[in-house]
Amino acid sequence: AQAISGFRRPREGAATVGPPSGGASRAAVVGRRRRLGTVGLRAAAMPRRKGPSKYVGSCGMYLVAIEPSDQSVWLLVHRRSTQVSESNTIAAPGGIVERPSCLIDGGPDIDFEAGARKTAVQELLEETGIELDAGQVEGLERLPTGEGTWWGEHLHRNFCARLDYFPEVQGPEKASVHEIKKGGMAGIGEDAGDGFHAWVEVTELLRRDDLMPGCRAPIAHIAA
Repeated sequence: AQAISGFRRPREGAATVGPPSGGASRAAVVGRRRRLGTVGLRAAAMPRRKGPSKYVGSCGMYLVAIEPSDQSVWLLVHRRSTQVSESNTIAAPGGIVERPSCLIDGGPDIDFEAGARKTAVQELLEETGIELDAGQVEGLERLPTGEGTWWGEHLHRNFCARLDYFPEVQGPEKASVHEIKKGGMAGIGEDAGDGFHAWVEVTELLRRDDLMPGCRAPIAHIAA
């Protein structure tokens, strides 16, 4: 096939075929290209999005465990894979908040705060296998949002659950495995037992250069 930018001349004596019914002539196409340019032509050909975006923001879930013997504060983290944004950085579980999670009584109005909280709890389950009970969900602490979050401070929410024990970490479900680097936390903190996550003291995390920028403000708040 030949690109639209170069039209092939018909061989001498060959039959010529005009534009199909409803199609544009060569002159019309060339004229349109000149008016729009290559980028504009592609944009004009793309279907227009109807209605509001499916994605409305992002969230993070910070699961903290307090060591009873010395009251040290540990956070469950993983290293992001090369298949996601901000790859190879250390981060807490989290993800994109979708509009359906935020709908109030079926919509069209949304409650972003409630949707972000629901998504954060779900992301923790999908990425670690840890399911918070109703009381823990009700008691979630809202953490500050600092610079560096993908969606910006106004469209990102961070939540924290503080436990006085270290829960079993089963690891990511199949649909989330590609987001997390297996063995990415080797030699850092204490292995969580699933091959993906580690428990790391918050003060150690704050000293690391490979901490995801958006995680720094909430972890600093936890450490304070």
